[in-house]
Amino acid sequence: MKTLRLRYAVSLVELLITMSACTGILTLSAGLLHRTMQVGGKSRAFIDGERSALRLANAFRHDVHQAADAANGDANEGKGTILHLNLGGDHVVEYRHTADKVTRVLFENGQVRAREEFAFPSTVDVTIQQESPQLVVLSITTPLEAVSADQPTSPSIAYITPVSCHVEAVVGRDHWFTAPATDGEEAQ
Repeated sequence: MKTLRLRYAVSLVELLITMSACTGILTLSAGLLHRTMQVGGKSRAFIDGERSALRLANAFRHDVHQAADAANGDANEGKGTILHLNLGGDHVVEYRHTADKVTRVLFENGQVRAREEFAFPSTVDVTIQQESPQLVVLSITTPLEAVSADQPTSPSIAYITPVSCHVEAVVGRDHWFTAPATDGEEAQ
């Protein structure tokens, strides 16, 4: 008959194998956690860019539709104004562009009443063009030239957040719907 031996300890080899397995698992987990955080940062940057583009497009469209007239701003005058809209009365809206943001400034009687900023990565091009006296176009794009040509394998390629938005708005569109009725129409 065999006698059972009770073991009260772990051998050194078993301890080393267990510790090596735990080290491998922790190393893989750290790499996975780092990659997850990278993807989360890129996703947040993309969502922030898209959200800024959507907010800017909505404000731009609303302002142009409310405007009585529009004029391209003079970006060389120091303020960076790219569009000047007269909303009627003493209300004026200016759109200004700097390297990393677009600012919408509402003036009332020459005083600043509201300021709203729309942040974009510095690689994003924001242009506002007046196609005709009534049609104003806002374009927000990320050019392919944003990646430096001398470093095609640069890791910065992975961090470029593509933003693309094209908005066309007609000056005074809302005034067409709210035009006062003539005397002949009121009599009917």
